[in-house]
Amino acid sequence: MKVLSIEGRAGFLKETEAELTSSSVSFAGGFALIKQKGAASYFDGLKDSTITGGLDLPVGAPVWLDKFSNEDDNPLEEGDVVQPWTQDVACWITDTPDALSEGEVDLTSQCDQINGEKDIRGDQQITETGTINGFYESTSDMQKDIRGLFTDQIIHSGTNITFKPRQKDQNFWYWLTYRKMTEVGEVELTVIRKLRISGYSAGKQSSGGVPFNFNYTTLKSWDYQKVIA
Repeated sequence: MKVLSIEGRAGFLKETEAELTSSSVSFAGGFALIKQKGAASYFDGLKDSTITGGLDLPVGAPVWLDKFSNEDDNPLEEGDVVQPWTQDVACWITDTPDALSEGEVDLTSQCDQINGEKDIRGDQQITETGTINGFYESTSDMQKDIRGLFTDQIIHSGTNITFKPRQKDQNFWYWLTYRKMTEVGEVELTVIRKLRISGYSAGKQSSGGVPFNFNYTTLKSWDYQKVIA
């Protein structure tokens, strides 16, 4: 572990109301999801040619955009559309066992069998499952969001009383800092996943940190490596 690294911060990524386009005049900076690319997209041509097998970012990929305060500094080109995320720290992760596997297809021919050989290849279907353990604040929205997958909720605020059925089919975008750096030239790693949460438990509701864990299956997973400049 590097001396200047800060690991374990995590939370849910939530979409902001406004999308960013080439005409947007301001952005606070942060992660966003590429929803559309124009004919001459800003995201085409950004790849590092020294990275073997590297490609330009596709639609559906997360990207970090620096802040800008006027249209001239907006890097997006005509036709580009991105959906910004909020990235609030909702919890600290203490342990996150994770398992990845790929299905197999047996293409072994009769000739292979005669020669005592096998031809087994991956089927491109990656399965990622795991458990996330940590602590969050008892008043965090993350706790409410996760519990809302399994319980009906009644929200009583002032004169309003609202029934919210459990959100049984909801998935979440989740971020976790595996390696958060501040020193120029260091590489920080943020894991961004789209999750289906299948099981959840938490400690006693009290002030301060509340222990919790949840089981998940990943629908999409990205390792975002960013060199500090």
